[in-house]
Amino acid sequence: MKKIKDTLASLLYRLLLILAKLLPVKSGSNHLLIVKTDEIGDYMLFRNLLKYFKQSEQYKGYRITLIGNDAWKPIFEVYDNDTVDSVIWIAKKRFKRDLKYRFGLLKQTRLLQTSDVINCIFSRSISLDDGFAFVATGSNKVAMKGNNANRGSFVINIDSLIYTSVVDAGNERLFESIRNSNYIKDVLQLPPTLSTRLTVKKQYQLPQSGYFMVFIGAGNKPERKWPVANFVQCAEYIAQKYKLTPVICGGPPDMPDGDIFEKKYNGRLINKVGKTTLPEFIELAGSAKLLLSVDTGPVHMAAAAGCPVVGLFSGVFYGRYAPYPKEAAHPFYSIYPDFIDQLIADDDPKLYGEFTLKNESIRAIQIEKVLPYLDSIVA
Repeated sequence: MKKIKDTLASLLYRLLLILAKLLPVKSGSNHLLIVKTDEIGDYMLFRNLLKYFKQSEQYKGYRITLIGNDAWKPIFEVYDNDTVDSVIWIAKKRFKRDLKYRFGLLKQTRLLQTSDVINCIFSRSISLDDGFAFVATGSNKVAMKGNNANRGSFVINIDSLIYTSVVDAGNERLFESIRNSNYIKDVLQLPPTLSTRLTVKKQYQLPQSGYFMVFIGAGNKPERKWPVANFVQCAEYIAQKYKLTPVICGGPPDMPDGDIFEKKYNGRLINKVGKTTLPEFIELAGSAKLLLSVDTGPVHMAAAAGCPVVGLFSGVFYGRYAPYPKEAAHPFYSIYPDFIDQLIADDDPKLYGEFTLKNESIRAIQIEKVLPYLDSIVA
């Protein structure tokens, strides 16, 4: 039954794409559409490149519209609002389930009357970013050569149906910000930065004493979680040894785990789980001694803020999001389960398959493996 429902939903979505595409609108002139609808971590590894579009000879003087994921809207509005002229924000969960909302956004994109489209996503999807590029007007449409992670059952090559140019900026082994820089360099003929760093803006009142941060959540991926008891033990170790205060963070769904942490923890702490905005988290990270977290968007936010990071990774998409190269941000320590370390040592092809590893392996990382990295940062 689920397979039938998914097939019908997929067919209905393609019908909406065709209906939006058939709206009688001519292409405009000097209007660039940038498509970037993936997640917070992806945006943090791309955002420093947005400024180059207005600086380029190719698009100087153009009106620039961005289609973005509203999950990272608060970061954009504080740090990147001057890089484009207008934004269409997508609520991705609503976009998937609300057909009227979906068609309205496709229609809005069509009526922009753009002359150029640049899709800045590696794991592209006809259900989202490729769909917007498809319905948009314009004689020049560029995409990054990507993988099939979000293609689902729609495996035919649609690139030639949508894009006039597809740029190979690097394969899955390449770190995301480096691939993004390669892409922008090719498209704009500019030498862009490899750094993900930002200048932290001071807007909030921060803890007065020295502190470190522990992000106990895993976004919307519960399989990435590390046991709360492990986080507590690491936090107590650092707090007692270095006289620092832990600030625990997470999203609203992580608040029950925040309560568990607070009950188990022996000592003073600051519980910010479900209580910080994204810009506030960035500012907290900018003055923290370190961040301990699993593989999720906040590790990239903290790295951009200049906070030393100890990140716990499963090995899924090894190379793409971790380990961090020094050109992007430093220090950033990526810790893997022992069996992943062996795969890395052997350069095993399993590391680079799209679906061969599981995020659950984060649970296999032992506390004893994490503590020396925490020591090396604080000491």
